[in-house]
Amino acid sequence: MTLSPGAHLGPYEILGLIGEGGRGEVFRARDLRLGRMVAIKALHERFSERFGREARAIAQLNHPNICTLYDVGPDYLVMECIEGQTLKEKLAAGPLQLDEVLDIAWQVSQGLRAAHQRGILHQNIKPANVLVASDGQVKLTDFGMAEFSYSAEGETEAVPLAVPGAVMGTPAYTSPEQARGKMADQHSDIWSLGVVLYEMASGQSPFQGESATTVLRAILDEEPQPLSRLRPGVPPELERIVAKMLAKDPRARYPQVEELIADLKQLREQAGAPSRPARGRQLLYIGAGAAVLLVTIVAAILFSRSSKFFRSSPPSPGINQRSVWLHENGQDRRISSERDALLPAWGDGFPTSVFSPGGQRLYYLVQTAGGHRFGGGELWFSDLASSSNVPLLPGLVMTTFDLSPDGQRLVYAAIGPDGKSRIWLAPVDGRSPPRALPPPEAKGPVFGGENEVYYRAPEGEQWYIFEIKLDSGQVRKFTSEPAMNSPIVSPDGQWIVSWTSAGTAGTSGIVKAYAKDSGVPIVLCQGCFVKWTRDRQSLFLSFQSGNFIGDGKTFVIALPPGKTLPALPPQGVNSEADLKKLPITGVIDNPNAFPGVTASTYAFEKRFVQRN
Repeated sequence: MTLSPGAHLGPYEILGLIGEGGRGEVFRARDLRLGRMVAIKALHERFSERFGREARAIAQLNHPNICTLYDVGPDYLVMECIEGQTLKEKLAAGPLQLDEVLDIAWQVSQGLRAAHQRGILHQNIKPANVLVASDGQVKLTDFGMAEFSYSAEGETEAVPLAVPGAVMGTPAYTSPEQARGKMADQHSDIWSLGVVLYEMASGQSPFQGESATTVLRAILDEEPQPLSRLRPGVPPELERIVAKMLAKDPRARYPQVEELIADLKQLREQAGAPSRPARGRQLLYIGAGAAVLLVTIVAAILFSRSSKFFRSSPPSPGINQRSVWLHENGQDRRISSERDALLPAWGDGFPTSVFSPGGQRLYYLVQTAGGHRFGGGELWFSDLASSSNVPLLPGLVMTTFDLSPDGQRLVYAAIGPDGKSRIWLAPVDGRSPPRALPPPEAKGPVFGGENEVYYRAPEGEQWYIFEIKLDSGQVRKFTSEPAMNSPIVSPDGQWIVSWTSAGTAGTSGIVKAYAKDSGVPIVLCQGCFVKWTRDRQSLFLSFQSGNFIGDGKTFVIALPPGKTLPALPPQGVNSEADLKKLPITGVIDNPNAFPGVTASTYAFEKRFVQRN
């Protein structure tokens, strides 16, 4: 939506643009009916019925320590404007005085309690989302990650927030349970507020690192420095409160915000901090000389992210989602959390392996809300020894990925603002930013060695397999036959596999393996998926349900010594009879099995129903 000064949006006169977000713009405006200044978030698209219901529910949070949503239009939201600054801006000058630390923490806790009492979990508490008005009033903002219980009839029901491209919150304020990908509850908000309280008192973050990954690892494994060491003279009771809020085990934290408020109140009284009288809602008008205009958008639900809410609710029909499992030592165990987690699909390319070179980590995607099978997700890994799940590059949504043979680099595909897929190279440790590779449009990149990446890209009206040298940037067209799907590369880098044309009835396409040196292909099968174990001893041959050859199963094929392909008939595996001639050592009743280091370990997907 494009609005110019002087334009009218319903009863609101637009005065000027304040800022822009991913899904719209924010304008300063005047309510002509009431003569007050407001901030308007104009959306790029109209509300869905669900978004309208969510915005009305958030508007019920009528509390002096939570920003107000005034109005909802067909494609805009109207909020209050506040004169003051964010807590993040205040902290830029260093730690705060003790009375101010306690006052801000107490006010934020009051707002948080009101949200929790309504069944709303904030899940994005951080200094940037705490506004401090010029008169000292504190407001909690940005409920864009919240989910809550609400219905128009007044009965409680689950209302999950689902925003396309949803991702996790700011890593530095992420609780340990969220860092492991587990469901959050009110204890997670208490943790985040504990981080903020620590920063106000000490002037620094309790968990630090050079990248998002190292910060999350610190949250999981390290203890913060005692406040008394960073700020001598800090009250022991404040140190105890913060330590309780930052307990790794959620059960060791405050069970409810109410108990935290009681401790803060007692500490304020002991410290002689002035009490803040209760006050009702008020509008803070912004004059021409206002220092800072803070536009608080309670309905930032349209900018941001999905989360979990903590109140129990009646069963609902739910939606189908996927989870990632590990088969090891003859046992199956679930790896992913309650989120919609999946292994990469063939449509845009398979990784060489979803396991790290030594098999210690398992990589998978956490699908973004509103996405489809190939719609993208965040890359996570599970440390199989500790069973901890961590986002590798938080906030980065990709469609496919692959790890370099040494496990130190990542190549991935992501959809850009123009709707086209591009491929990127990034270090796994996140210490330097991703680097775009030359093709203006490409899908399904995979490593063919430490220096080669293969991918599928358009040429004219067809798509082909290309190779790029990472050191020189040299690109060459690898296949002369059009490629229906993105490539997969054998672990020795000698075979590049892709579907090339439609197959016979009951299959999906002819799959060929191209020799890296000569480019000469051999036919592998019709409608199959090919994956190798890292030890190069076995080949996984999978067939989707409905394929007449191996309906919905994965066949484990023993490989000859020193070979990465078994002996095949000239036409490839074209029938059940052809399949039975192969040295099959096992059958997995799942077409989406990804082998580990050996054939005895593999990852696979299961579907489940996520109750709303």
